Amino acid sequence: MSIISLDKVTKKNNDHYDLKNITLNIDTGSKIGIKMPPTITKTLFGIIKGILPVSSGIITRTTNSIVYELNDDGLYNSYSVKKYLKLFKKIFNSNINIADNLQEFSLEDAENTKIKELSNDQKKRVSLFRMFISSSDLILIENPLTNLTDEGIELYLKAVDFVRKSGATILFTSYYMEELLLLSDEVYRYNENTGLEKTYI
Repeated sequence: MSIISLDKVTKKNNDHYDLKNITLNIDTGSKIGIKMPPTITKTLFGIIKGILPVSSGIITRTTNSIVYELNDDGLYNSYSVKKYLKLFKKIFNSNINIADNLQEFSLEDAENTKIKELSNDQKKRVSLFRMFISSSDLILIENPLTNLTDEGIELYLKAVDFVRKSGATILFTSYYMEELLLLSDEVYRYNENTGLEKTYI
């Protein structure tokens, strides 16, 4: 079942196209990757989330339970991992037990560590854990593997599989096709003239 459907969606700003001719069905349980630059990602995520209006095209949603992370989104550096996750558990009014799930994100040894002291690998998994706590139907993530170590990539992919098995649908964007091939079951390229072009893995 499709939870979000975009049909020839275009976002225009004066004479400039921020996004052009996007047609995409996001089915429940899917892992989709789209190769596109950061400026386009920000527009696409805003449209899917419903915070940006479109200039033309049709969007059909069966859920408004959507959370997203952009590459420049920050964490609360002075908080410990546990304090940070507990804050978002309260914000999301979540029933998820943080302690029981730390191992799934390979953070069991870092729960009392301040975020500013974490490695980039660990910070990415903390951010993914935060989105998992939201129990959203759809998670949108930009450039999750950029600047991660080989071990960090392996642990992030493990955590992504856990999040997906918990019922979330995930859409990734990146400027690097290699990232998307690791993360996704279905991959597209954004062409500024024609829209999305499917890449056959």
